[in-house]
Amino acid sequence: MADTSKAGLARKMFASIDNSGSGFIDKVTLRRLFLVCGRNVNDEKLEEIYRSLDKNSDGKIDVEEFIKVDLELVGHERADKLDSAKAFFELVDIDKDGFITIDEYTYFLTAMGENFAEIRESYNKADASKDGKISFSELIKYLNELDSDSD
Repeated sequence: MADTSKAGLARKMFASIDNSGSGFIDKVTLRRLFLVCGRNVNDEKLEEIYRSLDKNSDGKIDVEEFIKVDLELVGHERADKLDSAKAFFELVDIDKDGFITIDEYTYFLTAMGENFAEIRESYNKADASKDGKISFSELIKYLNELDSDSD
């Protein structure tokens, strides 16, 4: 039976990013992830994002750090949850218009190994206004709802 817990899903996402199987995500891999998502970040921004993910400051992101950050997106465990959500939002908002479209969402999550039906379903739930785009506030509301549903 597949692990559908938040941590299990985060592990699956990590494995899809860690192409080398090293157990770590380095800056080169993180940059590739951004490029796959159609976003070329400058070195300064990449460093900022990497530092926010590298919780123990050892210069690499391991699966436990990744899970912790992933769980922060849908939980209330840490005060910097909004920073993590903002980093996710900025990553997925490829055209930087302040909204996540279905195309951006699909592009990002299929790159992470998610299936199209689940992507569409989660997008429709997150798009509370039903205007065809997800604002940052809608994303936060959706993530909080996911957290509430898992309690």
